[in-house]
Amino acid sequence: MNTCQIVCIILIAIPFMVSCIKGNPVVGVVAGFVSLLLMSYAAGHGASIPEVLLIGIFIAGLGTAFSLHGS
Repeated sequence: MNTCQIVCIILIAIPFMVSCIKGNPVVGVVAGFVSLLLMSYAAGHGASIPEVLLIGIFIAGLGTAFSLHGS
């Protein structure tokens, strides 16, 4: 497994872990699933590694911010 795959897995898992800690795991599941789909689609259609990681960082940030918004 290369470094890019590990970083992608972490970016998919971060919103889920934060939302589980906050008590609403649905937000994290949706953000992780959307991130997985968008990053897979981008990688499958020729996007470079930084572009794929940028998509993952953006979705992870949105999911985490939405989870923490109610606190």
